[in-house]
Amino acid sequence: MEKREEILKFEELKASLRRGDPRILVGIDIAKDFHVARVEHSDGRVLVEKMGVENSRPGFDSFRERIEELRGRLGLEVVLAFEPSGGYQKLLGDFLIQSGYLVVQVSGVVANRNRQTLGDAWLKTDPQDARNLVDLLRQGKILRYATGAGFMEEAKRLVQCDRMLMYESNRLKVRIRNRLLPVAFPELEGFFPKDASHPDLLAILRHCPSAKEIATLSEEEFVGLVSGGGRIGGRIRRFRSIYQTAQKSIGMKVEDGFRWEARWVADRLQTVVRERKELQTEISRILSPYLGYRLVQTIPGVGKLLGAIFVVEIGDPWGYRHWRQVMKLSGLNLAVVESGKFSGTPRISRQGKGILRWAAYQAAVVATTKDPLFHQIYQKALENRATQKGAKKRALVKVAAKILKIAFAILRDQIKYAPELASPGQAL
Repeated sequence: MEKREEILKFEELKASLRRGDPRILVGIDIAKDFHVARVEHSDGRVLVEKMGVENSRPGFDSFRERIEELRGRLGLEVVLAFEPSGGYQKLLGDFLIQSGYLVVQVSGVVANRNRQTLGDAWLKTDPQDARNLVDLLRQGKILRYATGAGFMEEAKRLVQCDRMLMYESNRLKVRIRNRLLPVAFPELEGFFPKDASHPDLLAILRHCPSAKEIATLSEEEFVGLVSGGGRIGGRIRRFRSIYQTAQKSIGMKVEDGFRWEARWVADRLQTVVRERKELQTEISRILSPYLGYRLVQTIPGVGKLLGAIFVVEIGDPWGYRHWRQVMKLSGLNLAVVESGKFSGTPRISRQGKGILRWAAYQAAVVATTKDPLFHQIYQKALENRATQKGAKKRALVKVAAKILKIAFAILRDQIKYAPELASPGQAL
């Protein structure tokens, strides 16, 4: 109930700003060393055209004193807004909140588009950006400001680190498939079709990356080299098949530079895989006390990592009036271009958080193969479209939107997944 009241209070603030109720409006253009602020009355009068704010404690104190002087002289509430810029806004934002001020933020997309409606729209200067923020304040086009503290923020930081490691892992896998194997041992990819990070493949790249090198060894020497001398169990059949294939491979002889690259790629990929496992364990540890994290994993196809992404990227579920706002946040909302008699084909907007859209899609891929109900939803989306280009992917996107909608409902209502939530026409 407290969260709901907080949301209603914020909605009233936006309505009050649009009405033009008397206030002091402050737009702050965030920078690394020196912020620039503009102060206006809600009626449009410019109180301070340009106010510098040094990114230091003395600078913050001086800024607070000047704002306090204006508030004391006019006797009005102060609302401050900024556009997030990396992490540079966190220190000033948290400082102002601790000082008792009302702080909000503005979407970067909205700020960019609104800037084009102002005079001298081609200018991109700090004072112009601060003016743009004040204009958006006056229109009530603002978002709630979330302080950079708490377990949710820590988990989000680690989720972003995992995302970077995933990108690096994918780059290294592509390098193996497109740069190393085609030259030295093209047939080797067929033994590891789904996982270029398989430990056995990395061991081969590390010790004998070319078929020509493998062919110079005896079978026992090759198996002992790539297995590390330990127990190999059922892997022996694959090792023997690889050895026999190397004898007739078209792979070319490689030099020291190639060997160094293969060794480096194998070592780095192995490190990235290990770091991702450690990172995901830490993310689960941080979020495990949160009930919503455990509940969202009851959705078919949603594991620990995807559940963590849903939790940290959706954030406070009471911050949304409707599930359609979550769709828009992820970029899974439908967008269509219409003009006169022309009506385009509806497509997802792709304007939201890519990581949230990716998580929903990955969950859909698993759910449609493991859960009968989601498979049924997938098949229904394919009806009369199976022969169309991209029909399967569009059907998966539809399932992804359904899963994201359910995840939002579970986080908001703190309930477990039930098949009824996925039923057509179910109100969420």
